[in-house]
Amino acid sequence: MHADQREPGVSGAGKRLVVSLSGVTDDNLSDVMAFTDAMDRRRAPLSLLVAPRRVSGEALDWIRARHKVGDAVLLHGLSHAAIPPSHAALSGLAKLGNMAHLEFAATPEHEARMMIRVAKALMDRLELATEHFAPPRWLASVGTMAALREYGFRSCATATGLHDLTTGAVYPGLVHGLGWGSIAPEWRRWTLLKVAERTARRGGTLRLAVHADELASSAQTLKDLVDLALAQGCTPITYPALLTETTEIVPLQVPARRRNLSRLR
Repeated sequence: MHADQREPGVSGAGKRLVVSLSGVTDDNLSDVMAFTDAMDRRRAPLSLLVAPRRVSGEALDWIRARHKVGDAVLLHGLSHAAIPPSHAALSGLAKLGNMAHLEFAATPEHEARMMIRVAKALMDRLELATEHFAPPRWLASVGTMAALREYGFRSCATATGLHDLTTGAVYPGLVHGLGWGSIAPEWRRWTLLKVAERTARRGGTLRLAVHADELASSAQTLKDLVDLALAQGCTPITYPALLTETTEIVPLQVPARRRNLSRLR
């Protein structure tokens, strides 16, 4: 079944590797460029996550240049400001604690609509127009999803998969990242390598979330993860490119436990 003919459901696209990069600034740009060169040698395009109120200067010029040569750009929130705690309580997400206060995680539809309108206009002004969205920490409220559809967005990448906002299909795949958390770096590295190997071996989509500030200390680990996925036969791809692939509907595998998202960017 062709991608634009499939019924709403869950789609599987074989062995795929999606590497996203967020948090690019002038301060970490040299690390970012070195990592990007390494990905170019591996022919692995990046999905660049951009919050329009947090990017400027040489970093903005670099993102524009990368977009022109094939890297994807996704709207990544507006300014990553916290929302009022009352919204989290009203939406039923208060149990997520501080995670529920993240921009777009529990935002009501009318507020999400206003924020997305502003963010979309800013992206257009930055010459980074996009129809694809990835919320901060990969959490999007139902109201955010509805507002994205209203403004013509085609996809939303959340913690559990890529949502096709046109057809309703979902490309399943948990997002993984190094982050800063309670797990020691070496244990985190070992865990991620095992997860990458298992995901690639099973033929799923491996989603690797990279924050630019991690590159100074962890670039080699991230390159090792990419190399492992490539060795397992994964095809590097961007989030928008997933929407154009020929897929079949497969059952959704729901994780037994909710994952800890506090380390993801």
